[in-house]
Amino acid sequence: MDDDNFTHEPAAPRRKQGPRGAWVIAGVIAGVLLFHAAARRSADFAPDDVALGRNTVAFTSVRDGKQFGGTIPDLPALSSTARAAREAGRPLVVWLGASQCYAINHPKAGARTAIAFAAAAAEARGSRACWVQCASPNSNAHELLCMYLAFRQAGLAPERLVVAFTYDDLKEPGIRDSALAVLAPLDAETLRVGGAAAAEVEAERARFAAGLAREGSASPVKRTATKGTPQERLEEVLVRWLERHWSAWALRGNLSAQAVTWWKMPVTTVAFRIFDRPQTSVPADLGAWNMRALRALLDLARADGARVLVYQAPHNPGLKPFFHPRGEYDRGQAAMAAECAARNFDWIALETLVPAGLWGETNNFTPDVFHFQVEGHRLLGEAIESAVAERDG
Repeated sequence: MDDDNFTHEPAAPRRKQGPRGAWVIAGVIAGVLLFHAAARRSADFAPDDVALGRNTVAFTSVRDGKQFGGTIPDLPALSSTARAAREAGRPLVVWLGASQCYAINHPKAGARTAIAFAAAAAEARGSRACWVQCASPNSNAHELLCMYLAFRQAGLAPERLVVAFTYDDLKEPGIRDSALAVLAPLDAETLRVGGAAAAEVEAERARFAAGLAREGSASPVKRTATKGTPQERLEEVLVRWLERHWSAWALRGNLSAQAVTWWKMPVTTVAFRIFDRPQTSVPADLGAWNMRALRALLDLARADGARVLVYQAPHNPGLKPFFHPRGEYDRGQAAMAAECAARNFDWIALETLVPAGLWGETNNFTPDVFHFQVEGHRLLGEAIESAVAERDG
């Protein structure tokens, strides 16, 4: 072949690769070390305390060494108090709710929560009832259901059940590990009466008990392309292994919450000084999902023969704009009232019970619509006790 028919060009000079691979490895190692250090430093960060707002403090209620008010992790102590009362032949009043039940804004020495005021009022009128309260921050309906199931499984289904209905908590997804940790396997009768909501609690409880990853458990369930595949199972194994063997990985939720707090609070504080706070809506799917759990709770209480009082949680009056779209909020209250009426249960509306001057501030320096001062707790406790006394004698 005649090479004259072809043109020849010199090859381009080869670039020197340089130490790019080493830099990548060094960057990965540095990132891992930074993550480890930051996560370890977040170990003592308590997002639930931050969420309570400025100058608002969580309280437990104890009398004569017996705890009668607390959160889900306190259920063993609360059950012990309830059991002692039951053995003494005293009727049991169990009050379930969210942080409004136990958080006091600007507390002073001797401050008491609503459950303490209710118990004192009951005692003053000669009632032998034992009042016990379990509540947790932003408790959604599934977590309220878990609380009730825990008392039920302990043989402590109450004669009177009081449930705080906080509309905002219908938007809370998932079921926290702490709510599942207090449960034993649900029996067939509980699953029959509790329906789909009880079945989902049992599925999540079994998943938690088996040590399976639950980060994607927020409901309503959303299917993904990897659902049920070997990839999903491999990811679960890796997550479990990391949580057992790397303390920083187990603290990643704390780190995420702390990071959000660091940047979100200052930004929103400035924004809320310029613009009105946006109204908060409850997504339709989460609202329906949580209402299903509330219906299961009411059905189980009815099956246990409990008398039930559900109340509309107090809301900061005169707040403009209203925290939720007003029509949406009112429809939610009406729906809950209808569920009570359908079962011949009691419903009372306490939206305006606590005057405006008794409410706290959020961390954004905006009016708190959930937490109030001790005088608000007195008003709430005495209102609930009075409603129970009127109905139970």
